[in-house]
Amino acid sequence: MRRETAAVLRVLPVLYLGCATCLYGQARDVVAEEGQRATVRAASAGEDLVVEDTQAALGLYSRAGRWAGSAISLWEVDDGVSSNKWSIWRSSTGSGGRLHFSFGSDPDHVQNPDVLTLDGTGRVGVGTTTPQAWLHLEVPPGVSESGVRVLHKGTGNGATFVTMDQTTQGHALAVTSLSQVAAAARIQKVGQGLALEVLGTAAVDVLEIRGADLAERFPVSEPVTPGLVLAIDPRHPGQLRVARGAYNRRVAGVVSGANDLPTGAILGHLAGSERAPAVALSGRVWVKCDAAGQPIRPGDLLTTSDLPGHAMKVTDHALSRGAILGKAMTSLERGQGLVLALVTLQ
Repeated sequence: MRRETAAVLRVLPVLYLGCATCLYGQARDVVAEEGQRATVRAASAGEDLVVEDTQAALGLYSRAGRWAGSAISLWEVDDGVSSNKWSIWRSSTGSGGRLHFSFGSDPDHVQNPDVLTLDGTGRVGVGTTTPQAWLHLEVPPGVSESGVRVLHKGTGNGATFVTMDQTTQGHALAVTSLSQVAAAARIQKVGQGLALEVLGTAAVDVLEIRGADLAERFPVSEPVTPGLVLAIDPRHPGQLRVARGAYNRRVAGVVSGANDLPTGAILGHLAGSERAPAVALSGRVWVKCDAAGQPIRPGDLLTTSDLPGHAMKVTDHALSRGAILGKAMTSLERGQGLVLALVTLQ
């Protein structure tokens, strides 16, 4: 035969005065027979239910007729002093029917600042009590930490860091900055690989590139290094090789990246050419030059020389037609060395 049991709840009624002072009544047992539900009701609209020991407390609150509705709080107790009070409380319809998550040391939970707010439509606010979007985050003034940080520790290849899908005509991501100094968005890649990949068409009002030249990846038929002058390889269609011979009309450009001058933009990222050298077709680039015959000075036209992969000053303008690499921007008095050149193939 099954033994009948009863549910017993011992409660301590507390009269809430809106401050740290409370009046405690007599403890009493609330008993319900098996299958029944024990119900606790406050004696008046201002009474609360508090379960407390020497180090922690849990409180249930109800404020009929006020804009702050029911709440549940958990806090620490040290020598009768409460602190670190976490609360979940509901505001009445006068405040839009929101659910608030607050934290602080004020005995009155509604006086502690909200850390998260959920409104009746499902909008979530962090740092704001009036979310204007489905997820509204506001970082307080003077805070230097990041507003959002997502750390992906997955080990699977091809795992997506953040996914945003847009099924309407609006933007999947819109970034607006009021700063006159900092960028609206910053993407930084540590190590090898692309920092940003756009699969589709990208449109910008102004594209500012911090590099110095416009280059394209070309397959080459022999090893090359930055600064070398390259020419079209007649034996390997579509490929380049080290330029040979003075006034070579097959001159094609200069291997970008010499003297630590970064490339500005790189074209030709085609299948099979991902690791091909970037060859400057326009812009500033450091070029290996030979000044054994004539010194090179700013403004001089440059063409190929008899020293493979090196440029020289144009002295025969008739022969230079179709073989001009560009214009010198620095000097080289004698021997071989690097010259900053403005690549203008012609």
